[in-house]
Amino acid sequence: MKTVYLHALPGGAHELSLTPLAHLKVANRNQRSFDALADAMPAGELHLVGFSMGTQAALRLADILGSRVVRVTLASPVVPPILGGVLPKFIGTGGLLGRLSSGLAAKAVAKPIVAAEPEFFADKDQHRALVASIQQGLTSNAPAMMRECAAFEKPWHGCLERIRCQVSIWQGEDDAFVAPETASALARHLPYAEVNWCRARGHYATLEQTMFALSKHPDLA
Repeated sequence: MKTVYLHALPGGAHELSLTPLAHLKVANRNQRSFDALADAMPAGELHLVGFSMGTQAALRLADILGSRVVRVTLASPVVPPILGGVLPKFIGTGGLLGRLSSGLAAKAVAKPIVAAEPEFFADKDQHRALVASIQQGLTSNAPAMMRECAAFEKPWHGCLERIRCQVSIWQGEDDAFVAPETASALARHLPYAEVNWCRARGHYATLEQTMFALSKHPDLA
């Protein structure tokens, strides 16, 4: 079973530097559609790990690929709008700065994230990894962000009831960007789902805890 990571938006491979599973394969989301993204997945059985706005891609892939996806893990999931999900407010923070400097825009996007989780990002390496990931999302991964954010606003909850694999949801109780109760709403609409609550954890700290748990199970990581 191959584990594939689906990063946040804006985001990229540098996100994994925030976790103990930096070696995971990261999906190239710059595809023309979710069907094309499914075609680009590795052969064989898959374990999909979606973080934040990577939730939509993970669940849509699980629907499209059917029995090939044997497990889905979601950290700080951004759920369909009909279940109360909204685009994280930091997504549009870059604004005009993005046209002038991706570096300045990345720092602007990172600012409210760091402010929400100051202890987690007090480590300079963690802070640098966050900014690098966001900058990657605003540059090389920008097409994926534009397409997936637009798709997010359209109804896509219909795929949930068709997902037949186990879905493990990890949600921080102190998430400033996702209403924690939406994790329970998502679980209720999936045939086989569980919610793992992360005490005193924010949006990105929950990702770290999720990946730490996965690192203890080599068959999942």
